[in-house]
Amino acid sequence: RLLGAGGHVDATDIRLDILDELADRAKRARLDNITIVAQPTGQYDGILVDAPCSGSGTWRRQPHLKWYVKPETIAAFAQTQRDILAANAARVKPGGLLIYATCSLSHHENHDVTAAFLRAHPGFAAEPPPQSHGGVFDGLGTLLLPGTLNTDGFYVALLRRSARQV
Repeated sequence: RLLGAGGHVDATDIRLDILDELADRAKRARLDNITIVAQPTGQYDGILVDAPCSGSGTWRRQPHLKWYVKPETIAAFAQTQRDILAANAARVKPGGLLIYATCSLSHHENHDVTAAFLRAHPGFAAEPPPQSHGGVFDGLGTLLLPGTLNTDGFYVALLRRSARQV
């Protein structure tokens, strides 16, 4: 509904069960502007990357998960995150937005991944969010701590592609 009458969403995920659930939810909400695609093609005005991560932002709700995360786990997630961002960069139209989000509080998965992406993709620049929602924009992204709004912790980076192709 926020996209307006002409807006459309192509949704993809490597987890097919998540896509099945999305299809069910969209149908119940009477949203007919969502298409589930196996492999997106073409370019988009905006791409949301809800990246796989350590989930450290959810630990207050699920404290047992912290025992599964090791330094090498975070390093592996960071590499996957960089790979996903790089794979999606070319699909963002000039002037479009690549949104990078995690439910992690790790600097390695958030700030460092965003910084590495911007170094490798000079045609993109970080921009602050239109609203802070209580988070702190550090010049690359915004970290939302769990206690701020009584939610999980999140990180979001808005990465705008230059209107002229670089």
